Amino acid sequence: MAWLTLFAVPLFFASSFVFRVPLADAPAKESGDQDPVTEEQVRDLLSDAHAIFNFEPGTYALAGELNYVLHRDLGPGDEYGRFEGFVEFADGVAGQAYVLGKMPRAMRSPQLRHRISDQMRQVTVSFWHKAAAKRKAFLFCCGISPKRSVSILALANGRMEIGCGGTVLTTKKDAYSPEWQHVALVFNYTQLHLYLDGTLFESWQLVPTILDIKTIGSASTYFGAKSIFDKHRPTLLYDGLMDEFAILPSAASPEQIQLLYNWGKAGKPLPEIEDDPQRFQGVAHGVPDMQAPRVSFSEEFALEQDVRYPAVFKILDSALSVFNFEPGTYSRDRSILRMMIQDLGPADNFAECVVGSHFVQGVAGQGFGFDGTTRSLRLPTLHRQLTAGQKAFTLSFWQRAGSKKNGVIFDCGTYPGKSLAVVVRGDMRYQIHCGKGVTLTSSREFWTDQWQHFAFVFDETLVKMYVDGRLRETWLIAATSLDAGVIGGDSVRFGIQAKTDSPDRPSRFYHGLLDEIVILPRAAADDEIALLYEWTRDGLPLPMIPDDPSLVTTPARGSPWEIPLAKTPGLPPDTSAAEFTAQEEEEAKNDPRRPAVTELVSDALAMFTFEPDARRGYADLGQTHIQDAGEVDNWGNVTGKVEFSEGVAGDAILFDGKTTVMTMPTLPQKIVDGRKQLTVALWHKTTSQEWRRMLFNVGSGNRDGISIRQNPDQRYFINAGRENWLITKDPLWTKEWRHVVTVFDHTRVDLYLDGQLTESWEIPPTAFNKKSIPGRGMTTTIGRSGLNRKGDKEQQHFSGLIDEVAILPKALSAEEAQLLYEWGRDGRTLPVIPDIPALLNGPPHGVRQSP
Repeated sequence: MAWLTLFAVPLFFASSFVFRVPLADAPAKESGDQDPVTEEQVRDLLSDAHAIFNFEPGTYALAGELNYVLHRDLGPGDEYGRFEGFVEFADGVAGQAYVLGKMPRAMRSPQLRHRISDQMRQVTVSFWHKAAAKRKAFLFCCGISPKRSVSILALANGRMEIGCGGTVLTTKKDAYSPEWQHVALVFNYTQLHLYLDGTLFESWQLVPTILDIKTIGSASTYFGAKSIFDKHRPTLLYDGLMDEFAILPSAASPEQIQLLYNWGKAGKPLPEIEDDPQRFQGVAHGVPDMQAPRVSFSEEFALEQDVRYPAVFKILDSALSVFNFEPGTYSRDRSILRMMIQDLGPADNFAECVVGSHFVQGVAGQGFGFDGTTRSLRLPTLHRQLTAGQKAFTLSFWQRAGSKKNGVIFDCGTYPGKSLAVVVRGDMRYQIHCGKGVTLTSSREFWTDQWQHFAFVFDETLVKMYVDGRLRETWLIAATSLDAGVIGGDSVRFGIQAKTDSPDRPSRFYHGLLDEIVILPRAAADDEIALLYEWTRDGLPLPMIPDDPSLVTTPARGSPWEIPLAKTPGLPPDTSAAEFTAQEEEEAKNDPRRPAVTELVSDALAMFTFEPDARRGYADLGQTHIQDAGEVDNWGNVTGKVEFSEGVAGDAILFDGKTTVMTMPTLPQKIVDGRKQLTVALWHKTTSQEWRRMLFNVGSGNRDGISIRQNPDQRYFINAGRENWLITKDPLWTKEWRHVVTVFDHTRVDLYLDGQLTESWEIPPTAFNKKSIPGRGMTTTIGRSGLNRKGDKEQQHFSGLIDEVAILPKALSAEEAQLLYEWGRDGRTLPVIPDIPALLNGPPHGVRQSP
């Protein structure tokens, strides 16, 4: 399955993690009505919008691993909406609407507040909503509520409360309607107007300073909740449907408000506005990777024919890192919040995009945009190479500053006292930190809004600064400044400090563009700096250097997910893992029991076989994805020590009893959301009799949840809902493989071992009450417990092997439990069930590919 970048995701992927239910009827347009509003009028009105969200298919996608759904802004500024949790859509006023209120859920736009507060004297907030009931809830909030914000709060008495800077205003009349309602809030210097369904509802006079930027609090912008989270949960949640959001940087006129109302009433979603290339604060439209021109084959051929190519290649052949940000050098983990950018140097010190990638026209092909508020690049494997007694190295890059503000371009260490860092200051001079307490500042400012090439050369007791290929500054430093141990921290970043010496020190995000980055483990000569400048100045991207096997510490070239973990350097060897022969695979396919087994697991919530082609990961980050073989793709994420060995059928995962744990981030809600039947089947081989060993857990794993574990006395311990503890009568531990099937069926729990019913228990009808599961621990884990009532992790690690896990949304019969046991006993892995597009909420089957 080809892997597309996030916002080119069609509905096949965009339906991920999303359910659409017909909860509301959109207002129908009567036959014979003539729509007086044209699309040109609407587009003209929205041409400079801060943000537009219409929630239509294709405008959102799942950020798989982090369990986010991201909504694409259709306006020219490219903000984005981020939603964490379980998402639902319903029939809206125009197409599709957002369902809010069934659980703690709200949509957040992390960067929109900066747009609004920078031009706070005039702003228009327009949206449609359909409230489920009269209750106190925020429809919209930008800032700290209620007094330091621009916000709209529905009250339980049906009125609305408007937050505007330091003042809170309340409508005189009941504004509640059980039907779809269009709300428009217009701030116009000293006037505030509230429109309902296109008609002016109420107006207020404001003092001139009421919308001063200082009166808006430093929080994010939320749709359907208050901007401040209490105990990490959204508060004053809206219950109902929302649709067609538009935030404008001006005060809309009554005619324009009527136009927006008529457009929505006609059942037409807000249109998408073409990107403004100067506003690169958020996620780009379409495929972000396609925003800059690609290098054609003929251009690549010309690049290698350039007479300077051998010299450039020689400069880079020992580089610690080389990044040119061209298409094909990065791969997405189904997330704009996580991207791996391939290092083109011989050492493969890859970069990880921490928050939202954005590619723009660079000095040579494509460059990378930093928004000044959230985005940075992290190089997790480079730190030790720069700090292990490194006395000389060179940092070269192209930069185009986005604004005159303080920002950390590069940092390795603990900023500012024990770091190697390059900082651009507010006065547009450059500051270099090198070692303990050494800070160097350029004698003059070099700021320009055009592309510039910078190179910083550290050479034992010398630091040199080059601008556009010419030496501009030289400093002397102590010989001990770059000694091993002088540099702190454990990571390297572009766009923000790697680590500060105080938790109270503010983040200093860089705002601007970077391109063609080179880090050399030596002091480059003047002519080498000049050559790097001239090469890239002529629009030629830096070339790829073949890997040096002795330096490779990360996944091989190409997508980091294309290489099975068994062959990824830096992880334990997988020599003990079994591999199916072609004959064995053919026998498994022709097994007469296969249709029955396939039918049995066809609706599985999750299945894991742990085979080599079902696992992907990062060698140096201790993190592994396990592919779900079921139709819903509730994938697993393994952290701690990662190792695989021979299982009951193919490969199994080895838990070390101390650190290894597998979590399933998208699975909990599907298990506990009113479910009365559930089956958990797995094979395990325990290697230790010490302490409690958790096989499976959703919830706290103690009192509030569902769990299966072995006690120190070797009896199986099952938790079924709140304080329903079930323990087998006899010790059942063995050093051999055992197949465990636990069936939860309304008021009964059955335990099958090796296909035979071993014990049954009665549980009260309220055991699976929605409130009793999962308690505080909203996690699903294999090999370790979740969270207890205090929110602490209980160290109930499993020690041994686990294989062939199946989590089914039904109660298996004795015959079906026997069938699963016999299938695994004969060395058959669980069959892979084809993905159902409407249910996808994890990485797809098959190999993830680079764009």
